[in-house]
Amino acid sequence: LKAEDYPCHSSPKIGAMIELPSALAIIDELAREADFFSIGTNDFIQYMLAVDRTNEKVANLYKPHHPAVLRGMKTVVDAAVKHGIDFSVCGDMAHQEEFLPFLIGIGLRKLSLDSVHLPKIQAGLMKLDASRATDFTNDLLKETRSDRILQRLTDFHRSVM
Repeated sequence: LKAEDYPCHSSPKIGAMIELPSALAIIDELAREADFFSIGTNDFIQYMLAVDRTNEKVANLYKPHHPAVLRGMKTVVDAAVKHGIDFSVCGDMAHQEEFLPFLIGIGLRKLSLDSVHLPKIQAGLMKLDASRATDFTNDLLKETRSDRILQRLTDFHRSVM
């Protein structure tokens, strides 16, 4: 752009959409190269669990609350914080109220979601105490069973929202 005399800033920021399990194995290297991360939850869950969410024969195995998914997301956020880069989340988890305590609890503060969900999510965030969400999430990440995690997310959501 500069060569053609178009006004522009020095360099665009370059980010990484984190959707593949293989990214977790090299997350520190990615963080050293990227200016930001975005966790694409729909594909991240699908690929972490090797479950096609659109295939009715296995869609019931697509579980955003699976411990591997939640721990993987925490790994991404921790790497971003460690390397001082920005991070956000997009996909269905960003607009599902029951996941707000977890998302806030791992340190996410930027959610990319369709504007139709903004009032509901904003209202949910206003009711949420970040330090309580962090404590809840740190404990939640120790759980090993998806059904137990789902129950705890549901119970926390009911107690706060």
